[in-house]
Amino acid sequence: MSLEITNDDIDKAEAFLLPQGAKFCEERRSFIRSLDTLDVQACPGSGKTTALLAKLLIMSSKIPLPNNTGICVLTHTNAAIDEIKRRISKRSSGIFQYPNYVGTIQTFVNKFLAIPAFIDKYGKRPIAIDNEQFYYEVIRSEDQEIRKAVRWLRQRKYTDVRNLRFSFDQFIISKSLNDERPFLGQDSPTYKNIEKHKLHVLEKGYLCFDDAYTLANEYLLKYPQIGILLSLRFKYVFVDEMQDTDIHQNRILDAIFHSDLTIVQRIGDQNQAIYTYDVKEDLVWKPENVVYINGSKRLSQPVANAIKNIALSPQELDGNPDKPEIKPILILFDDADIAQVIPKFCELVVKHDLHDISENPIKVVGWAGKEHESKHRIGNYWPAYINERKQKGKTVRDSLEDFINLGACKDINARAYSLAIVDGILRFLQINSVTRVNGRYFTASSFFSYLDEEIPDLLDELKLNLARWVLLLSQGDDVFEQIKDFLFNRLAKDNKFGFRVSDSIAQIFFERGSQANSSHNDETSQIVLPGSVPFVVDTIHGVKGETHTATLYLETFNNGYDVSNVIHCFYPDSSHGNLNVTQKRSLKMAYVAMSRPTHLLCVAIHKNTIGARNKKIIHNPDEIREIFGDYWDVIEI
Repeated sequence: MSLEITNDDIDKAEAFLLPQGAKFCEERRSFIRSLDTLDVQACPGSGKTTALLAKLLIMSSKIPLPNNTGICVLTHTNAAIDEIKRRISKRSSGIFQYPNYVGTIQTFVNKFLAIPAFIDKYGKRPIAIDNEQFYYEVIRSEDQEIRKAVRWLRQRKYTDVRNLRFSFDQFIISKSLNDERPFLGQDSPTYKNIEKHKLHVLEKGYLCFDDAYTLANEYLLKYPQIGILLSLRFKYVFVDEMQDTDIHQNRILDAIFHSDLTIVQRIGDQNQAIYTYDVKEDLVWKPENVVYINGSKRLSQPVANAIKNIALSPQELDGNPDKPEIKPILILFDDADIAQVIPKFCELVVKHDLHDISENPIKVVGWAGKEHESKHRIGNYWPAYINERKQKGKTVRDSLEDFINLGACKDINARAYSLAIVDGILRFLQINSVTRVNGRYFTASSFFSYLDEEIPDLLDELKLNLARWVLLLSQGDDVFEQIKDFLFNRLAKDNKFGFRVSDSIAQIFFERGSQANSSHNDETSQIVLPGSVPFVVDTIHGVKGETHTATLYLETFNNGYDVSNVIHCFYPDSSHGNLNVTQKRSLKMAYVAMSRPTHLLCVAIHKNTIGARNKKIIHNPDEIREIFGDYWDVIEI
């Protein structure tokens, strides 16, 4: 008996998932009913995930499926998985049980491929598949030749050993997972020592996330029948946010799921494929047998009109008729007026009575963050914003100073400081390989329980110290040396722990005033401007997937000025032509930035950008308005 989804099924699902009286349009109903292999190209704010949830809700009500096959739901973040569970688990708990699987692509690859591959290769389970644990393990070595090789790389700023990877196909040491070139001559002593060290770390059981894909690929090549078995188990596979799927993830999924055995539906928006901390010029996901969802629940029609052509693969966009029709605005400025751009945006927010709408935030976004002496970046528009480093959505803390500063960044209160310091202590134990009896690293609760049972005097001392350190921090005092002394001379030397602090670990963990792993940056700051307009300054990567009441997109310099690179796409009925690499990247960033707001979209553009693209200097605002047609209003500062 084949599976079927009826309109009656959809009626029941929408009654549970949608606000009272709301209905799925035929566009979404068609997708929900479909049980064929297809790709869904969905516009920003289309409600595609809700439509997917409706399909899952209906399918789970029909469990067990024919032949007791399973449903596999894959996405990219734990937050997305939690959202799925929150919204449908009360009605469809069966979908979270065998033979089904709901999880991230990473955890799927770990569970079904990387861990079995590691066991097959080394006869044991890996200790950890985690970037931070891997980073600290890979900088540890007592071998002098390896330490010399690591130091050589660092001193010449050639690369950081933590960033080197096993290449996906050849298992050589390269600069990235999908780079099949050795990072250095394979006959050189440095390459051989780094290879020896990385293989040693791998054999010990410490894998970064990328290592899991290399092992998975090796496993599938060795045992191709694994893919067939997984295809037989999972009859239906749904991949949400498909545009975020990287090359190696796409290759693994293609290798596993056979089209004659599995129905695969991939849902996303290829125009928003900027990944977490990168933006690639080409599209990894190239939809086939495409179903389009053009209706946006988020965008007003004026915003939809303005941005529909500012995309690598333009599609029709139908705005939400319930949203107010505020025409998007170009804010033109000169160098001398750059500090007035954000205040002007706030004036516009107040003018349209948007500052009291609390449902979604007001945000100012740009591609490049840190202030530049001669080029415009976010910091030039608004110098007073905070730099908070993240890597792949996860805060990277390389030193004790990072943990201390983290307490202040999160919230200026005693609890935040205390938790941050405890996290720093736990990291200090972890990177020195101090574990519990069961071989697992300490958590805060297990650490305090252990101290309470085994070293109560040390627990009392730590509690007193925490209280003192928090008080001093709240007063603006520096407690770095006090905490360092406690870790070195009290914790590490207690006979219940009895570990020696590695010199290489100490060099990084107790280094001050440096950002050892700052290749990935994400800046964000909450600000309230006079006039009671609360807004957040952030990078485009930082706001991906968000919905804003109003968005200001700042032109910034990143291998050329991003808006300038694609300004011709702002014109009505313009054609893309042959875009170069830089233009493709700029177009994808602009689309993500400009597809956030429900009400007001503003773009800050330097006056030179307009003139340069039109081969002349334009001073007349009316002439500028004529260039951009009916899609944009133009304001000069």
